[in-house]
Amino acid sequence: MPHSPQKEKILGELTATLKGCMMNSGTLMIGYQPQGTLPNFFLEASYPNAAVQESDVDFMLDELDRLGQNS
Repeated sequence: MPHSPQKEKILGELTATLKGCMMNSGTLMIGYQPQGTLPNFFLEASYPNAAVQESDVDFMLDELDRLGQNS
């Protein structure tokens, strides 16, 4: 889909939908917010945490993909 205001609206709504799926499944807890004129986006803040492993990031991305496929 080409970039457009409609695409930004869809992305902003999808972010909220995925957040609801995360909460219902109990697998992830990631916040989101818009920034300026940009649509909602996820704020993943585990980078500065030394305990976060590559497998944790892989799980997060896989889970977002899984939840998105089922939404």
